[in-house]
Amino acid sequence: MIVYKLTDENACSLGNTHWTIGVMNTTDGNGGLCGSDWLHCYEHPLLAVLHDPIHGAFGESARMFRCEAGGQILKDDQMKMGCSELTPIEEIPLPTLTLIQRVAYAVYCAKCFQHDQRWNAWANNWISGEDRTFASAAEAAGWVATAAAEAAGWAARAAAAAAARAADAAARAADAAADVAEWSVRAAAADAAAWSVAKETNLISCAEKGVKIEK
Repeated sequence: MIVYKLTDENACSLGNTHWTIGVMNTTDGNGGLCGSDWLHCYEHPLLAVLHDPIHGAFGESARMFRCEAGGQILKDDQMKMGCSELTPIEEIPLPTLTLIQRVAYAVYCAKCFQHDQRWNAWANNWISGEDRTFASAAEAAGWVATAAAEAAGWAARAAAAAAARAADAAARAADAAADVAEWSVRAAAADAAAWSVAKETNLISCAEKGVKIEK
């Protein structure tokens, strides 16, 4: 199975595990996915970059490897996955995503579950570029505040908040990119378990649509 692995600039991942082309790393494949007994990876290179802020947090200096996964496989829906055998095949370029593309991913994810007509009208206008103002995004976040305990409401509010932060990026030059990236991922991961049961969303599709947004 072909998967994608992020490392730091020295080709090391958390726990100081070093990755070398053609060399297999192995683990026991026991316990929960977040434990050290799993080698973490992603099904798609875009998901690796989009979810990095709440996982490895390697950032812009990360390196990406196309790998062959084997042994035991464990998935957290499409958020991330783990395997007990992982062999780097080649290093590939790290996808570069803009602030707008990261927010677009969050908006597309939230749209899979949010059925409020006003919110969806705002989301469509944001995606088209017709209205990406701070004020409209803040208003959209308020529309779903009462449903914040539900995955759909939480994701929609987080996506709108991410868009508002993007609109205000000029005033947040130092930390806007990292801040909005985290909001975007949290919107996608608002309730991964509920999304998995619903089977109504495809994070890879959301990511691919998000990167088509004009930079």
